[in-house]
Amino acid sequence: MAFLVKEYDDETINNFDSIAAKILKAQKYIDAIELVPNGVICCVYPLKGNEPVVGYDILNDVTRNREAFEAIERKQLFFAGPFQLKQGGVAVVGRLPIFKENKFWGFSAVLIKLQTLLDAAGIDTVAHDGFQFQLSKVNPNTGKEEFFLKANKKDNPTFTSQVDIPSGALKLSVTRLDKSRAVKETIPIFIFGLLLSFTGAAFVRAMGKAPLWLGQQLDESEKNYRKIFENTSEGIFRSTVEGKLLLANPSLAKIFGFNSPEEMLLSIENIADQLYYRPEDREKLLGELLVKGFVNKMEIQSITREKEKIWISLSAHLVYEDNKTISYLEGTVTDITVRKNDRDKLNEQFQVLMKYAFINSHEVRAHVATLLGLVNLFNGGHLSAEEQERVIKLISQETQALDKVIRGLSSLINEVEDY
Repeated sequence: MAFLVKEYDDETINNFDSIAAKILKAQKYIDAIELVPNGVICCVYPLKGNEPVVGYDILNDVTRNREAFEAIERKQLFFAGPFQLKQGGVAVVGRLPIFKENKFWGFSAVLIKLQTLLDAAGIDTVAHDGFQFQLSKVNPNTGKEEFFLKANKKDNPTFTSQVDIPSGALKLSVTRLDKSRAVKETIPIFIFGLLLSFTGAAFVRAMGKAPLWLGQQLDESEKNYRKIFENTSEGIFRSTVEGKLLLANPSLAKIFGFNSPEEMLLSIENIADQLYYRPEDREKLLGELLVKGFVNKMEIQSITREKEKIWISLSAHLVYEDNKTISYLEGTVTDITVRKNDRDKLNEQFQVLMKYAFINSHEVRAHVATLLGLVNLFNGGHLSAEEQERVIKLISQETQALDKVIRGLSSLINEVEDY
């Protein structure tokens, strides 16, 4: 885990559960794995039953932090405990400090329940055949030796053998009345001591295999991202705030008239001057980004390599370094020239229609008024035959004129609708 954090950091945290599951499957004497950036437990596997420790700040717990600082000082795996866990039970916790660029990052840690450790070493906590095992440690906070296994105070030991376990400042001893068998029966002591060392080594060794798995996952993700990056119809870019183009995909190069992303990156020295029809639009874009952190589908008039005017829809966001300094901005570009021109033409047609309808509404009313007057005159019964013939002719002329106006308006409406 330490290796992965150093190499991949965020990817390790994002894939923590799957990586930890593989380690536990390979190492049956580890009960849980933790990731502890800056001394605060952020990830634990399995999570079930261990929920209370998530968010626990080890380095700021004065009752437990001495052994954590000991691991940092030694720069190697160090076992703390046994002690009572926040989630219940008694266990030892092996913490391996992680340093990135010689700066302390945090710990990768393994939790081994006391009973798991004893079972692995083949140690019976109950006196058997005259033997009594004991696990002890000097409490780093009180300076007093603490004993973790039950002892029969009635026994009067005639011989005691012990071994120190430096990776956890632990001491394991076995007591027997019969001295002759003491050496033979103390073998579990050494097994126990070796177990702690082997557990740490196995943990590190298991992690050595994890980069291969994670690397395969990263390769697959990289391939998928590359397919999207190269085949999407949208232009994808990354640039500095000052206007230097850092990254471009094939679609972006095509939109601006370049043969390849490489050619575009070599040709563009200043985005505002070379890609914006109005350089002040670049300032407007940066202003909105600084205020909101992003822009969505901003329509900008741009120019291609051949100085042809085009319209683009641009979406972008700022990317920060250490959440403070702007590192770069990245986003997507869509060529909307055809759509923009069509929309502008449609607006023009609509304005013409409104103007035409307004003007011709007067003509329609005039023709209708004339027709009504002529009809009333004809129906009055006071006209001679010659006058009636003249009125009928005028009615026909007005009808034709009105029809022409209506047809013209109808034709214009149809053009706008078809467009």
